[in-house]
Amino acid sequence: MGRVLKVGMLGCSDIAYKSSGPSIKKSRNTEMIVAMDLVENVAESFGEEFGIHATTGPDVVFESD
Repeated sequence: MGRVLKVGMLGCSDIAYKSSGPSIKKSRNTEMIVAMDLVENVAESFGEEFGIHATTGPDVVFESD
């Protein structure tokens, strides 16, 4: 496999759950590595659903690699 685009999700609302998250997960060239939502339980739920780190702080997303 070639290069992989690493993605940080900012905002974990319905669109992220139903469209963006599943699309990124299915992509062969993309890896979602962190998600952020200001509402802690929403962030945690999204992280559990997609098996990634979740946070309420945007700085964590920008510092991830």
